[in-house]
Amino acid sequence: MELRSIMMPIRYITRFKRREVMFIEGECNKIDPVNKTILVEDNSEIVGAVSSQTIPYDYLVVACGAENATFGIPGVKDFACFLKESWDARKIRTRLMDCIETASFAGQTAEEIERLLHMVVVGGGPTGVEYAAELHDFLVDDLGHWYPEFASKINITLVEAMPHVLPMFSKELINYTEKTFAENKVKILNNTMVKEVKQKELVVQNAQKEIERIPYGLLVWATGNAPRTVVQDLIKQLPPTLQNQRRGLVVDEYLRVKGTDNIYCLGD
Repeated sequence: MELRSIMMPIRYITRFKRREVMFIEGECNKIDPVNKTILVEDNSEIVGAVSSQTIPYDYLVVACGAENATFGIPGVKDFACFLKESWDARKIRTRLMDCIETASFAGQTAEEIERLLHMVVVGGGPTGVEYAAELHDFLVDDLGHWYPEFASKINITLVEAMPHVLPMFSKELINYTEKTFAENKVKILNNTMVKEVKQKELVVQNAQKEIERIPYGLLVWATGNAPRTVVQDLIKQLPPTLQNQRRGLVVDEYLRVKGTDNIYCLGD
């Protein structure tokens, strides 16, 4: 699917509003609840004469969602693909096809073909498990017809730090998932912690507490969410007795951010 088929431009929506709506495409990097201002910066590739602006507000709605939890592990942001924004989907599709085509390049060594056709998913929660299952179906059912010479050589590995995947679900569902993955030759590495991500290999500590290197072609990171930096900064400016959750902003029954009179928060 092309992105334009599932996305609606903000400016298209604002055209049909009775009141004037000013839309600014940029990134909010600072919220000042005392002076009631936000700092917005233009983060596009085209840099204009003005690329930073402080904007006052009467009421503020924080609805910027979360970002990917990387736990400070080196190399994750540089080499991994995420499952969060629309351009992440485009990036995954491009890299996946590049791995296949590079593996089929004339004269490619057997060792390099094995690496390029090894798809790794980090994170055994619902998102990581669902992605690994969909990836398996796509590689086997669809790409198998286009690249029959690689059909039996493509491998998928799911890396999970906990003893089992889907730890928040019932034991029956966990057993079913692990059994189904084993039948479809999707390898699960439980009790395996990622220590570093490099361009062509994953450095992990396995279940035996040994350091192991896992070569990969495509790495998808699906380990959950963390608050964005601007939200973390806002939390630090508010009373710690009211903002006592590390996962995000604490609100009251009206979605008003506790410790403020004019800031609201929506979404997760």
